[in-house]
Amino acid sequence: MEVNDIFGDLGLAPVVSSLTPSNNALYHNTNGHISIELQNSIEVIDFSGITVTPDPGGISASLNAENKSLLEIAHNDFEFETKYTVTIPAGCFRRINSTVTNEEITWSYTTMPNLSDEQVLFSIDLSQVSSFDPENDVVYVSGNCWDPVWPIPGANPALILSDADGDLVYKLVVSLDTPDDYEYKFYINAGWQNGDEFHSGANRTFSYTGQQLILQDIFEFSGVPTSIEYENQEEPVHLYPNPTNGVINLTGGKSYTVKLFSVTGNLLLNRVLNQNTPLDISSYNPGLYIVEIEYETTRNIIKVIKH
Repeated sequence: MEVNDIFGDLGLAPVVSSLTPSNNALYHNTNGHISIELQNSIEVIDFSGITVTPDPGGISASLNAENKSLLEIAHNDFEFETKYTVTIPAGCFRRINSTVTNEEITWSYTTMPNLSDEQVLFSIDLSQVSSFDPENDVVYVSGNCWDPVWPIPGANPALILSDADGDLVYKLVVSLDTPDDYEYKFYINAGWQNGDEFHSGANRTFSYTGQQLILQDIFEFSGVPTSIEYENQEEPVHLYPNPTNGVINLTGGKSYTVKLFSVTGNLLLNRVLNQNTPLDISSYNPGLYIVEIEYETTRNIIKVIKH
C-alpha cells in the first residue's frame, strides 16, 4: 500500500498521522531522524521485518518511551544524495485494544548532497508548471552572485540546472567566495523575456554566511517567491497530517509565522501560531497548497494536500 492510501479512517486499524521525513522529501540529513506517528497508541507485534533500502546498517525499531504512538527507527549514517525507501511490513503492530494490525507502509526520501562550506545548491521544483516541457525546455539561474552580475539566461552554460532523476526538481551547485546578501531568479529557456519568474517582479534573495547552503524553491510565474533555506542542515519544522482534511499540527518550535499560498503564488493566509495552535485550512477548497513556515532562522516551504 502506498503512503497516500493509508491516511484516513480504517476503523480500529492503526492510522498514520505523520512520517519523518515526509514522503518524497529532499535533502534529509545523513544522520537524520526516521519515525512514523500514529493517531493512537500501538503495541508491538514484531518490528524485526522493518527495512530501509538501500540498507545503511544498524536498523532497529522501537516505540518512544513517552509516546506510544511514535515508532522510531534507528540507523547508521546515510550516504549523501541517495534515495532511501522505508518499508514497514503488514502485521508489525496493532492499535491497543484491537486485534487489527497495520497494512504495509512504505515511503521514500532523498538525502542531502555533500557540499563544502563555499558551495550553494540552487534547487527549483517545476512539477506544478503545466507549460514546462522537460524534453525541450532548459532551466537557467541568474543573479548578482556571479561576475558579471545578472548574466543573460543562456549566456553562461555553467548556469544551467539539471534534473538527473526525472522528478522535475532541477539543481545546480555553485561556489561562492564572499559572504553577503544575494538576489537571483530562475528562467525557462534563454533570454530575459522567456520564462521569467514573477512576470519580471520580485527577485529571490538569500544570505550566504560562508557555510554550505541549500535553496529549495518552487517555480512561479506570478505571486511572491516561495523558498526554503537550509543552512548547516538544521532540522526543519514539521507539520502533520499531510494530506489533511483541514486541521494541521506543527512541531519543532514554540511559535511560527505561517503563510498559506495557492500553487500560483497568491497569499491566502498569514498568521503567527504557537506550537499548541493548529493551522486550520478547512474553509479552503480541496487541492494542493504551499505552506511557508518561518521559525527563528529557519524558513520551510511544504506542499500540503487538502482533501
